[in-house]
Amino acid sequence: MSERYITARNEIISGYPNNEIIENDPNLYGQYTMVSANLANYLPDIDPYGHMEVFIQLLRHNKLSKLEQANEVALEYLKIEGDDTIFETLKGGAIITTFHTGSYRIINLFLAKKKIPFTLVIGNSIIEQEGSEYISTFRSLFNNNSSNHFRIIDADNALSGLRMLRELKEGRILLLYLDGNSGAGIETASNENRCIIDFLGQQLYARKGIGHLAYTANVPILPIIGYRPSWDEIRLKIDAPIVPDKALSRENFSVAVTQYLYSQASSIIREYPEQWEAWLSLHKVAKVFPQSSSPAIRTSGNIATFNLRHFGLFQIGGESFLLKKSLYQSYVIKSPLFQQLRTSIGQPVSIDDFEVEIWEELIENGVLICVA
Repeated sequence: MSERYITARNEIISGYPNNEIIENDPNLYGQYTMVSANLANYLPDIDPYGHMEVFIQLLRHNKLSKLEQANEVALEYLKIEGDDTIFETLKGGAIITTFHTGSYRIINLFLAKKKIPFTLVIGNSIIEQEGSEYISTFRSLFNNNSSNHFRIIDADNALSGLRMLRELKEGRILLLYLDGNSGAGIETASNENRCIIDFLGQQLYARKGIGHLAYTANVPILPIIGYRPSWDEIRLKIDAPIVPDKALSRENFSVAVTQYLYSQASSIIREYPEQWEAWLSLHKVAKVFPQSSSPAIRTSGNIATFNLRHFGLFQIGGESFLLKKSLYQSYVIKSPLFQQLRTSIGQPVSIDDFEVEIWEELIENGVLICVA
């Protein structure tokens, strides 16, 4: 059993995807471009030519997390940082908060193996794709089919808040991902259940409902975050419980605790950026400001390369786009120009390859950088 897990893990680590696959798949290349924009805005110290490798590793970590979500052998590689006896004291209801980092699904397996009843709160799309698998897997780990041990709540259901509150008042543990599920970002950026927080030198719109829940039910929040120091090591870092501060209003507590949780997670995300799945959707909740200064670039010459730090390229439905990363603003461009700009990412291009007016416009707007 252990050998089967190691073989599957190593195939993911060394296998799909690679640069060639991504560059030839418009959907994957578009995802890469948005991840690159997010990295450029929130972790500008990373060389933009390193963004592709971050994206590749991100996809591999995602596949590893799925492999390990119900594979008991993976627990042999798990190390807990912090007090793992804390769960024994959570008898009157509690909220475990976590992020889509590292082997983030292994926390479900960890709780089930410790026979800790919990309710998982996830988005409808995940329930439709994997809900039945979740239920059968974790109930089997509890050695029964009782819904009292493992339950799922659809986070997208209009009544999910009331159901979560009932679960807490029953003394149950809720497990929620603070950074949401893929596809939920637009709602977070437009509804009332959000607040603006500082994050990695920029800002983002974050859900504050977890703070509301904890405050209303008067239950502690237990922050846990996963990461991998190496392929052979899986970590779950358990921080001290956060008790609702009744000296604050519910609103102020909710904003403060949301800021605190993201600040705690940011050190892991900064150190292991390839392990945070939410880079795939961060642009939906981003609130960014232009970098205070950028190095001067050469604006005259006959040879140039693509400005990958500030621009990206993608295609949707046969149409081609140029993306300005700092604004997440896209511009429709013609397919031949798209191909020329794609070429200029990997090798210098000449003024002779372009119409003079287009060349001058690209140079003037910083899309191309003269090198000779």
